[in-house]
Amino acid sequence: GLFATLPAAAIESQALGIVEPISAQIHQIFPCGHWSEAGRGGSYRIVLADVSGGVGTEIYIQPMQETVTGSNLNLKMLETTPVRELNDDHGQYQVSSARCVSKEARSWVELMATFEHDDGNVEHRIRILLTGPGSYKVNNTVMRLPGFR
Repeated sequence: GLFATLPAAAIESQALGIVEPISAQIHQIFPCGHWSEAGRGGSYRIVLADVSGGVGTEIYIQPMQETVTGSNLNLKMLETTPVRELNDDHGQYQVSSARCVSKEARSWVELMATFEHDDGNVEHRIRILLTGPGSYKVNNTVMRLPGFR
């Protein structure tokens, strides 16, 4: 077919050198919401990493500062903030789904997860409200799974 003749690394693949070294432990990366303070602004990048051979998930928040030079949008990562309430190797969460929710000017990460010290048949709905670069609030709701008592 037509595609069989393309080289393995097409010339257009400018980011190959930065994408290829991403660790296999990085489970998911996605944008979530915007921030602004003191005349600066940008978006958040959420990073989920598998730990302990995949039985745990750690969550990190990276505020990305956006500046425009001419017609170019420049992104600079300001810091990496671990979500300490969830990143604990003595009490690990395993995230089964993660998504960004934005309503009006607020954004949060919504996770569905299991916790290693639960007796089973429960799931956690965890909301991480993004309140500013380097700050967040965690809300953890325990939900019984249907059909189990």
